[in-house]
Amino acid sequence: MSVFTRDITKEIPLLLRGLTFDGQKGLIVHRTEGKQVSLNLGSVKEGDSIDEKVVEWKAALDAHTKRHRLWPAVIGFDDPAIQFGLGTNYDEACRGEGVSMVVGLEPSFSRADVVRDKVVVVTGGAQGFGEGMVRSLVENGAFVWVADMNEEGAKTLADELNWEAVITVAKAVQVNVTDEASVAAMMDHIIAETGGIDLFVSNAGVLRSGSVKSMTLKDFQFVTDVDYTGFFICTKFAAQAMALQNRPSGAYWTDIITISSKSGLEGSNKNGAYAG
Repeated sequence: MSVFTRDITKEIPLLLRGLTFDGQKGLIVHRTEGKQVSLNLGSVKEGDSIDEKVVEWKAALDAHTKRHRLWPAVIGFDDPAIQFGLGTNYDEACRGEGVSMVVGLEPSFSRADVVRDKVVVVTGGAQGFGEGMVRSLVENGAFVWVADMNEEGAKTLADELNWEAVITVAKAVQVNVTDEASVAAMMDHIIAETGGIDLFVSNAGVLRSGSVKSMTLKDFQFVTDVDYTGFFICTKFAAQAMALQNRPSGAYWTDIITISSKSGLEGSNKNGAYAG
């Protein structure tokens, strides 16, 4: 993709997040309204060159950060009339009152910091293995989207983690990984709220055991729809967002991880559909 499309309002935050890349991750970019704009980047329309706008926006950001030594708290546009709060964490971006990170400082990094301040999505994150991953990621400093069909369970987990951390470290989002429209809507919501993602963990999975001689087609399709097709759909939409987020620097590497069973490596009795 070389030009902006009709999805400009979804493309802008991904590019802004890419422009704030510090060598490890970008800032949280949160769509907001009614805030005092710190930096106005003018207008952008369908058909405009993405690369030309990135150069223009980078020059404006560089001038701002050189003058203030801080990222702009809120970036606004005339057309479309939208604005985005920036922050090192979700709450800071939502407030739109200032970014606590000083521009130009090299980010501290060790193996223990590999997910610190990064935005992560975990599908099937409300329970089981997914819940364990969510808890571990938050413990290690990540902001985590708990993505699950079980919206109530996802919200309960996110609320618990936020209460313990005293800041927002997790958010719930409902998704049916077997449905393209549902996954697309999830990604649109995530992009509007956090500007992009650094890690996508495709963990949602189901199991129906049975011999291939007796398993119903309905059960077989249920397993393959969630475990295989779901991974494809999630990868499709996550990769689109990650690619655009990487556009400004060409060095914003991100990851997509799929959680698989050992049954995929060695035969498992009555688990033909599950093992693939």
